[in-house]
Order: sequence, then structure tokens, then C-alpha cells
Amino acid sequence: MLYYILWLVLRPFIELFVKVEGRENIPNCGPVIVVSNHIHDLDPYFIGPFLPFSMPVRWFSKKELYDIRALRDEYSPKVNSRLLGWILAWITVLMVKHSLTIPVDREDAKSKMNKSTIKKALTFLKKRKRVIGIFGEGGIGRKGEVQPIFVSLAKTTGAPILPVKVEKRSTLKLNISFGELITVNRKDGDNQEIAENIMKKIYEM
Repeated sequence: MLYYILWLVLRPFIELFVKVEGRENIPNCGPVIVVSNHIHDLDPYFIGPFLPFSMPVRWFSKKELYDIRALRDEYSPKVNSRLLGWILAWITVLMVKHSLTIPVDREDAKSKMNKSTIKKALTFLKKRKRVIGIFGEGGIGRKGEVQPIFVSLAKTTGAPILPVKVEKRSTLKLNISFGELITVNRKDGDNQEIAENIMKKIYEM
């Protein structure tokens, strides 16, 4: 429910600060895998509202975003207040849990959590109008460590990949570019190489 509320509230507001290119590349139905670079914690909330209301994006999110205590310890020093750190941590967990996210363990690729996440993603992508969102390099910033999970999901389900580039125009303004859909076939070769090539295309958009 929170996702739909945020979609309705944020869409007109975001239009004021975000310049969007490639709207014609956004599909009207799923399944589809959104793959993007990652420059800010709020990227999902900037990208999601530009997809159709009937196609909510279920983003892969790091498991730390579900841990109030861990977030409190992270936020408190930044805001110089333990109480405010608690409040921000609580708000973050509330938004993440109710924004159709799927937790991911970035430290252990073979963890039970990740096996469950992949299973959920595969089941989800088999349904019409369903969308999975993945940040190709895992964390914020260009680290060059591309995670090939989105290629594996695309090969298994046949869902096309919608490449997205997010970049700053100024302190308060962003550019979001949607590229042409990319289809990956089972026989296309090494997943890691394909994933790296797709991320390269994203940065060149």
C-alpha cells in the first residue's frame, strides 16, 4: 500500500526536480527487470514513479535497511543525536518494509536469505506486469563490481532488462534516462561479461 501512496504523492513532486529521457522505452506491461546505477539512497523513489502505476517495482535492498539498531548506530553520529538517529532508523525501516522490497545479503552470496530472494524474484517475474529492480553494482557509487544476478534472472525467466541511468544535474536536480529494452538469451554466454557490458551501456547513456 505504501508504494502506491508514494507513487501518487511523489510523481508530481519529482517531475519538478527530475529531467527524464527515454520515456518511450518504458514498457506498458511486465515482466521486466529494471537495472540501474546507484548514486543515492532515494534512487528507488526517483525511478519507481515513472513506471506505470500498475507496475510497481520490487527492489532488491540490502538487509541492513531492515535493522533498526544497525541504522541507529549509523545515523546517530551523522546527526549528532541518538534520539534523532532512532527516529530516522525507524522511518527508514518502515518505508523499506512497506515499499515492496526484497532483502539481500551482500556479504554472503550463498546465504539462505539470497536463495529465498532469488526464488521470490523468479516466481514474481513469471507474473504479468511484475517488475524487479536491481542496482547492478550492488551499493552506492561506481565500484566496478557488477553483480550478474540480473542476467541470470533474465535468462531464466525471459524477462527483458530495462537499463536506467541516474545522474546529478545539480545539487537538487537529477537526470534519469531509460534505455531501450535488452533481451538476454540462455545461450548468450558468460553472465558476468554480459552484466558488465550492460552496466557499461548504462554509463554511456
